[in-house]
Amino acid sequence: MIPRPTIQEGHIWLYHFGITDKIPTITIPLDGEDTHLFDFNRVYQKIFLEASYGLTIDYVDLSLNTYSDPDREYIHQRISSIQE
Repeated sequence: MIPRPTIQEGHIWLYHFGITDKIPTITIPLDGEDTHLFDFNRVYQKIFLEASYGLTIDYVDLSLNTYSDPDREYIHQRISSIQE
């Protein structure tokens, strides 16, 4: 793999996950055949907890206009179950 490829020489890997999915662990290519397994979910959970982001969410006035209808419904159901 070329360390600084041009757009034509480079490669891209896309990973998709939904709001109900665990954030994926991906294989990052290194030099030659070497790779590193990186767990994005573990990093996300650590940062979320340590930064106390859950304490800054306004659970009453949620603007969820960027989410699809099924995702909005899922989020509302999760918040309702948390508030009970």
